[in-house]
Amino acid sequence: TYGVWLCWKTVKVDSRLEFRKPFFNFIFSLPILGALAVYGSHKPENLGKMVSYSEAQSMPEFGGQNGRFQMVPLPDAWQEIKDVGFQSFNSTLTKGTPLAEEYLPTIVIGLVALIVFIGMKYRKVIFGAEGSAFLICILGTYFASRIFAFHLFVPNRYLQIPMTIFFVVFLPIAVWRIAEIGMRQASLGNSAKGTLGLGILGALIFWGSGLNLVGDANLNMPKFVRGNLWSWVADELPKDAIIAGYPAHIDGVQLFGKRQGYVTNEVAHPFYDKYYQEMKRRLEISLRAHFTKDAKTFLELVEPEGITHFVFNRKIFYPENLAEVKYFAPFDVLVKELASGRPDSYFYKRLPRDMSNPKFGFLVYKDDQSAVVDIKALKEFVSKGGRFPA
Repeated sequence: TYGVWLCWKTVKVDSRLEFRKPFFNFIFSLPILGALAVYGSHKPENLGKMVSYSEAQSMPEFGGQNGRFQMVPLPDAWQEIKDVGFQSFNSTLTKGTPLAEEYLPTIVIGLVALIVFIGMKYRKVIFGAEGSAFLICILGTYFASRIFAFHLFVPNRYLQIPMTIFFVVFLPIAVWRIAEIGMRQASLGNSAKGTLGLGILGALIFWGSGLNLVGDANLNMPKFVRGNLWSWVADELPKDAIIAGYPAHIDGVQLFGKRQGYVTNEVAHPFYDKYYQEMKRRLEISLRAHFTKDAKTFLELVEPEGITHFVFNRKIFYPENLAEVKYFAPFDVLVKELASGRPDSYFYKRLPRDMSNPKFGFLVYKDDQSAVVDIKALKEFVSKGGRFPA
């Protein structure tokens, strides 16, 4: 954007002398910027390389009916622009009215076109060279990223954040400049026009985004989403604890519990091959441990991994939930198989109903959502021939 803006300023006769030197300075800095980009995109060997678009097409994680990241095949460009380019008005974490969800991008485009038209009619600078250069470069980079899909991460990221910045920075300025048309000097009345314009813009944002955030993507969740579990983890467990469990259930362990998670949904990203190979291994261990049928098998799974505490998602073991349990591909088949046993056949069902009996000291936390088992204490209990409740 800076380079395009400098080009424009250097081409224009009235600003050429002022911007010629910054333009050539920028040209000479490009090799340094390129080297920094290459250096910044380099990843440690243990992460591996980023999967290519062709590789992603064969990975169930990136598509199909049950993929976690619905990114292949690439969606239609206009559809993707509508879906992620207007998140300053209606993001994936908000829910407006059905009318707003469907037509807000068109309304915003119409509003911007109207503002530009009025500005041209009255010869008023609206977005300026800076805003125009920014918008051109956002779209140019986005379409380039579709050609280099996955090599430069995923295309929608080149819309999601830059377009939000564009609207947040430049649209309020444009609205205010339109309100200034016809003004000869600053006054309270003229300021009121601009304030009214910003109020209308605010109402449009409010209409598009509703009253609250929805869903739990990007850790959009409160600390108490698991009751008192994460406060207890942060206060009671040692700093070096490694906590495993049903991956989706323990997503907040790092952020809220301030402890290391063995693997969670949020960290099990499939973009780098070596990293994801390890995440897949950990996911399978976590899922098998969660649905294991006996203490011996449970310990054989978790103890070699250095896991110190395991969190069971209690509600999954309700009969009606076992029948409906789902997970992202390719683990959906495994989870369906693991959850197909009788409700009373799982190791979880052998845990004591309450924590009042000191004999079962391996059960260190329990509420209506979660049960936490201390792996070291459980191993000691099993090695001494301890008997679980009937």
